[in-house]
Amino acid sequence: QHSPSAAASFSSSHDDHDNHDDHDDVDHASDIDPLEHTDADENAQHEQQQHFQGEVKDLVTFAGGNRPTQDRRQAAFGFAHFSTDADLQREILSIDRGYGIDALESLLDAPDNVCKRYAALALANLASTPALIPSLDA
Repeated sequence: QHSPSAAASFSSSHDDHDNHDDHDDVDHASDIDPLEHTDADENAQHEQQQHFQGEVKDLVTFAGGNRPTQDRRQAAFGFAHFSTDADLQREILSIDRGYGIDALESLLDAPDNVCKRYAALALANLASTPALIPSLDA
C-alpha cells in the first residue's frame, strides 16, 4: 500500500535514470591492454613461483605411505594442481633425488582411489609437456 505521491516520486526518479545519457560516463577499461605486463607483475609472479616451489617440495613429505590418507590425498591433489604450471612441472621433476616422481609413484600404489586419481592426473600433466618426457624416463 503505497501512496500516489510515493509512486509518482519513484516513477519520476526512475524516468530520470532511464533518460541518463550513458555516454557521459567515460569507460577507460578499453584503454587497458590485458596482455601488457609490467615489472611489478613479473616480480609478483616470480615471488609467487618461489613460494609455490617450497610448497611443491613439502608435498613429498605428505605423500609418504606412513601418512594418514587425508594427508596423502592433499599431497596428490597438490601435485595435480601444481603440475598444470610449466615452471612447477620442472620443480616437481627437480626435487632432490627424484623424490617428486617417487612420491607420485607411491600415491599411484596407494590403496585410496582418490590418491591414485590425482597422482595419475599429475603424471599425465607432466607427460603432456614433450620437453619433460626424458625426465620422466629417468
